[in-house]
Amino acid sequence: MVALPDSIDSVTGAGIKVAGTTAIRVITLAHVREGQTLLLHAATGGVGVFVTQLARARDAGVIGTAGAANQHYLASLGAIPVLYGDGWEDRVRAVATAPINSVIDCSGAGVIAGSLELVVPGGPIVTIADFEASGPGVVITDGSEPGFEDALREAVKAVEHGTVQIPIEKVFPLEQAADAYRLSESGHVRGKIILTID
Repeated sequence: MVALPDSIDSVTGAGIKVAGTTAIRVITLAHVREGQTLLLHAATGGVGVFVTQLARARDAGVIGTAGAANQHYLASLGAIPVLYGDGWEDRVRAVATAPINSVIDCSGAGVIAGSLELVVPGGPIVTIADFEASGPGVVITDGSEPGFEDALREAVKAVEHGTVQIPIEKVFPLEQAADAYRLSESGHVRGKIILTID
């Protein structure tokens, strides 16, 4: 457990744990470093938004896939937005001005094969959503790996220091959990959905 600083409200705080600890883990496993280029799938989802901001804070370039409604938002985070869906590989090639050193897949939408074509040979491809993925450099992570015991503390600090801002899509009371779930399943969420308990 980590104490929530006074500067972070409880709704924002509720959005940190899963997205934040996952983002810390995948960005570490993908070896994202200054001057490199990361291809990030589902860049405006809860984890993706966190990863985008962490990567940009490390001075890494980010090419992010997202829906049409989130292209401008993704660009505002400092990433190069690319529309997901058929033909995404060609759209990534069109905007990539440097080799793609690593890939993080937060979508699970069958992007591993295309990512293998785009990443430098042997570059890490880390997925949190495609548990059938395989290939050179592919890493499937489910959070059971050791070595990330301080990930929550790091994630909270990133929000506290303003490195990461967490967009809240919508706040639902607990009795509307089914509505929150349906919104989550729509696949068109920017950031986090929060349930509150009165």
